[in-house]
Amino acid sequence: MRARMLVLLVLLAGALGLAFTLRPHAAPPTSPRLIDALANALEVPAPPAEPALLELERFPDTTGHAALAVPLPVEPVRGFVLRVRMAPTDGPRPAITLRSLDAAEAAAFGGQPRPIDGPLPGKELGPCLRSSRAPNGQWMCQRFAHLPSNAGAGLLVISGAANAVRRIEVLNADMPDWRTPGNPILSRLIRRAANASPTGSSWRTGLVARPGGRYTFEVTLPERAELWVGLGHEQGSRGAPVRFIARQDDRVLLDEVVPADLKWHDQRLRLEGEAGQRSRITLEAQAAGGTGEARGLWSTPRVMSASSAPNILLITVDALRADHLGTYGYGRNTSPMIDHVARSGVQFDRATAQSCLTWPSITSLMTGRYPLGTGVQERGQRPPPDLATLPQLLAAHGYDTFAGTDQALFPPIDLSDFDDADRINVFIKPSPRKQLERLAAQFADHPTFAWFHLENVHYPLTPRQPLRFDPGYEGRFQNAFTQEDHNQFMSPGDVTPREQEHINALYDSAIVDADQEIQAMLATLDQHGVLERTIVVITADHGERLGEHGAVLEHVAPHHSVLQVPLIIAWEGKLAVGQRIPSRVQLIDVFPTLLSLAGVPHPPGLDGRDLSPALRGEPLPDVPAYADCKGYFFARYQGDELVIINPEGKESVLSYGLRTTVKPRELYDLAKDPSGQRDIAGEESARAEAASTALRAELERWKRRSTTAEQGHIGQAAIEALQQAGYLQGTPDPEVETARPRE
Repeated sequence: MRARMLVLLVLLAGALGLAFTLRPHAAPPTSPRLIDALANALEVPAPPAEPALLELERFPDTTGHAALAVPLPVEPVRGFVLRVRMAPTDGPRPAITLRSLDAAEAAAFGGQPRPIDGPLPGKELGPCLRSSRAPNGQWMCQRFAHLPSNAGAGLLVISGAANAVRRIEVLNADMPDWRTPGNPILSRLIRRAANASPTGSSWRTGLVARPGGRYTFEVTLPERAELWVGLGHEQGSRGAPVRFIARQDDRVLLDEVVPADLKWHDQRLRLEGEAGQRSRITLEAQAAGGTGEARGLWSTPRVMSASSAPNILLITVDALRADHLGTYGYGRNTSPMIDHVARSGVQFDRATAQSCLTWPSITSLMTGRYPLGTGVQERGQRPPPDLATLPQLLAAHGYDTFAGTDQALFPPIDLSDFDDADRINVFIKPSPRKQLERLAAQFADHPTFAWFHLENVHYPLTPRQPLRFDPGYEGRFQNAFTQEDHNQFMSPGDVTPREQEHINALYDSAIVDADQEIQAMLATLDQHGVLERTIVVITADHGERLGEHGAVLEHVAPHHSVLQVPLIIAWEGKLAVGQRIPSRVQLIDVFPTLLSLAGVPHPPGLDGRDLSPALRGEPLPDVPAYADCKGYFFARYQGDELVIINPEGKESVLSYGLRTTVKPRELYDLAKDPSGQRDIAGEESARAEAASTALRAELERWKRRSTTAEQGHIGQAAIEALQQAGYLQGTPDPEVETARPRE
């Protein structure tokens, strides 16, 4: 059947002029994740039909009325996409807001659009702000949203020029795995969904499990094989129970009815057979009665085996400067636990972050590539879908992977490389302690890669003991430097020198809070007897400006206090103890280093280098290090020299108004000026020119290497052909892919 399908796909591509990729991930073919092998499955169900919830093109006249109100028949908790198209106009466009009605308010309003005046019913959920031009010249706003669990309906309110509205659409918002090819077969069988966890919301990637749907995979069994899978449901308040059935060949592994309780029901099912034996795994879903819609999910199904590989605990502390830690020579006792880890492991004295922003920096750390190579230079950008990541490669070699705390505020859809992305339901500075307590047993049972991102040191500064290092202070910002303070007091001239001293003390006190979190995390692993089997990495995404280079407290700049970060790696009994490495290293080096320590091969084309020989005591040569700040400013370290260039003369302007300007070139001699405060480019122009020329040459090399991955699409004709070939079950969905909402 597989050969017939592949031949058919080739013929379809040639006949229809299509180009597409079926493989959803770049993981190697040995990956235990069945979702990675979906393109090679022997059987998959037809994509579920998801018709539009609402389509309106006729509206009552609102002349003389304050607004137009349109009830929205959407299911509470289930995500939806709202699109409103408006006629071109030279005047102001309508104000569009979304509201939530309870059951009584929904019944009183009725089900038809109508003009409305006076007080509005329900509670406001927010505006529809994203306006862009549609191909026909109309304006369009689009909003992703969901109603609270107690809602009876949604209400769209359009005020001011409401007669300009031409079309309203409401569609179910399936959250796909962004790495999935953009074709209507696989992309609509793979979804991201959140179910409740003991500590927050557990986001996972799953296979759609609708009644009658069946997947069949042929796998090669590893030694002592088990099938790991979570049983759950797509989000929504009107779900119905689903019967989940899993088989190995003709043997039933699981037959369980799971209620629509929005929880993951995790299973570990023993597989029979010798290592190397071929076996078929079938996942089937059936209706199990009840009212509502059966919308199950097989979350992160994978074939796992016993392994002696080490656990990996990666801790990134947002905005943590290396020079404010005791182990890096700071005078205040900010970091006793981090200092202890450094004494028991290996400390890199000169580690460089690849960006002044969190998302690009973390992406570079997780891929081993510079920002130009990942395509992520600012918040909201994504790397190419075929770019391998650290959690993806570790999972492909048998690791269980977990992302905790607030995950650097990456959207859940962007964390699909993790088996479980458990977001704590606390907005400000969540603690990872309870998550790690729950995870510690897993560390003892199976190799696990866990990433925790701590926000304690990032503004707003709200330390538990704000006067810890400045007990006599009584002025402004005594107990905190709030977000409002940060947005108002931006430049050093906005605060007095004494106030800046206290802000720095608040920053140091926040480091103590982060250090205490790390202490509790490591103590938990030690209590469970797994610390000696765990590689511990402590680093930061970037540092911070503290009254330096034109900012009271900010990091969107390419200066030394921002780019120099701590990097400490410890593994009890396996690495050198108390070693300090003076050679310049980079965050992109963490990727190949951890792969080597875990026994996983490196992918080709990395920018980072493997530091594992240095961790075992071998000499490490010094090499240049590079950073990219927003794609505006670029930096190069060579020994004790830091050069910064602004090739296009750009200026960074943040949303609250802070402007950061970098000269066309700046040069700092860190041997004479360790904090990087004195620009000597004007005094030593020949030296600055040589350094900036070397940086520009490297920048051109990055640009030549950077590529953009493209994905094609297949259409309805291809689905029908696959249906006729017997590959798809059921009736093909008539909805074309291009009509579906995109994030």
